[in-house]
Amino acid sequence: MGRKIVSGFGGKMARIFMGGAEFCAEDWDITETGDEVDTTNTCGAGAEETAVTTTRLEGTINYTWDAEDNPWASIPNFNVGQEVVAVMYVHATSGTGNEDGPNFSFTMRILTHANSFPVKGKVTGTVSFKSIGSYSTPSDEISSGS
Repeated sequence: MGRKIVSGFGGKMARIFMGGAEFCAEDWDITETGDEVDTTNTCGAGAEETAVTTTRLEGTINYTWDAEDNPWASIPNFNVGQEVVAVMYVHATSGTGNEDGPNFSFTMRILTHANSFPVKGKVTGTVSFKSIGSYSTPSDEISSGS
């Protein structure tokens, strides 16, 4: 039986802090993955056995940039290979400076940064990342348990 994480929360209370500053995103996704290794041996009576070894977080952040309405002084400056400390709140329960609530906390490495510059409309960007080292995920307190 699977377990539903953050059941009942909407994305409107999600917040992202990168390098200590809030980053205003349109949406973001994050996935915890692990490398599976085959540990099958003669003691398994012919049944396949596997184990998960290395784990990581990976995902994307999509944003828009408007020079008149953006907390960043200039277009976000991400470089491939850059390491950034990130805290991504699933549901922030308090205001700026006193954030609280279920979150992913980790150091990320920027893998890609792409922008689109339409003649009409806002500049959009997408950042993809993977975690480096240890990380924390939202607590089981917000799990439905099923």
